[in-house]
Amino acid sequence: WPDHPFNTAKGGFLKNAEDFFTDKEAKRRAKMWLRYAVARYGHSQSLMAWELFNEVEWVDARYQNRWEDIEAWHKEMADYLRSIDPYKHLITTSSAMDRPALWTAMDYVQPHTYPSNVTAAVGGFVMPKDKPGFFGEFGPPDTSEAALARGVKDGIYAGMLSNHAGAAQYWQWDLVEKRNLYPLYKTASLVLQESGLASRPIARPTAVTVGTSGSASLSFGPGKGWEKAEKTTFDLPRDASATELAKLPAFLQSSTSGNKAMFPEPLVFRFTATKPGVFRLAIQQISKAGAAIKVFANDKEVAAKSWPGAEKETNVRDVLEAPFPAGANVIRVENNGADWANMRSFEFTDLAPQVSAMVLGETDWMMARVMRVAGVEQLPTASLGGVPVGDGNYDLTVIDLENGDLTRSLVRVEKGSLSGYKLTSPDSMLILKRKLP
Repeated sequence: WPDHPFNTAKGGFLKNAEDFFTDKEAKRRAKMWLRYAVARYGHSQSLMAWELFNEVEWVDARYQNRWEDIEAWHKEMADYLRSIDPYKHLITTSSAMDRPALWTAMDYVQPHTYPSNVTAAVGGFVMPKDKPGFFGEFGPPDTSEAALARGVKDGIYAGMLSNHAGAAQYWQWDLVEKRNLYPLYKTASLVLQESGLASRPIARPTAVTVGTSGSASLSFGPGKGWEKAEKTTFDLPRDASATELAKLPAFLQSSTSGNKAMFPEPLVFRFTATKPGVFRLAIQQISKAGAAIKVFANDKEVAAKSWPGAEKETNVRDVLEAPFPAGANVIRVENNGADWANMRSFEFTDLAPQVSAMVLGETDWMMARVMRVAGVEQLPTASLGGVPVGDGNYDLTVIDLENGDLTRSLVRVEKGSLSGYKLTSPDSMLILKRKLP
């Protein structure tokens, strides 16, 4: 703002940045820009929508508690756009979803997310029921070559398997070009074509049970960013789902800081282990003021680390380890330091099947992303229980999400279970369609 030409200090006409949404001259100039944009780009068949603002939740007016001014501005600009756009493009904005009135004049909603756990953040998010929505931006935390491809797929397929109005949109298009990630989108197009997802508006995400002969580490990350915790106690492995992890923020607030209300209770994991194991908590960033974390296993302190204050927020790659015995366990994580610590991931050894599955379906149709869990070397055989489809014969299409290969076969669902499926790829999409008589 100190350098903005609208600022009176720079010869402009606004004393304060937050007045942008109410000042007559500022609104006149906003409409001038919209008029130019329609004239210049409105003819393009590649243009899907006009986005009035990018992440408007971060503007000065929000911090001055002037949301009503922001919402009124959006309605006025949307009405103006509709009056001048001969092709009637969609109109949207982007923001957090805690202000329903912001979206009243929009044609669809589009939150953004940059979480530790893309699948949880996207797949666990419930869109409003009054209009379509999808994530207009997302990005995984790790942009190394292998991790980025996985993260981009997570966003694409979490959006599909949550039946959002569109797949989540990966933001760093320059890396799509540099890393040649276009084949991932070609395969996603094939999945859409083969599945017929567009004709399945009532399909719903379904939690299924996965069975394998061996066990693997249960690994996951928080599904929220700088937000208030909706859930702080998790029963595993049941609660290691997108729906539940979408309630957990990555920022573990200090119990002594002014942000305590955002994370009011310690983080607790409850589970039963068939053998002794290890819990690992990975920390990726520390606040400027510092933090101090303690990990308790069954009320006994087993790991702790403190980070002193610094001149700025600090990126770290620290892991706290806590052994746990066979049987019933409670792991508790507390932050009693000066301020927050950003949690990257959690791992519990030998607490999960060797395969994970995310499922969308209805009585005669199902899509399932089936993945080999990291650290498992062989391609195991898995059973999916509690599937949404009825018993009977099904045409099965399997698409390898790593190379786009497609195979077809006939399978049978009995007693709500698809049994004995042998994985042919570490990451596949299974599409079941009821076999016609």
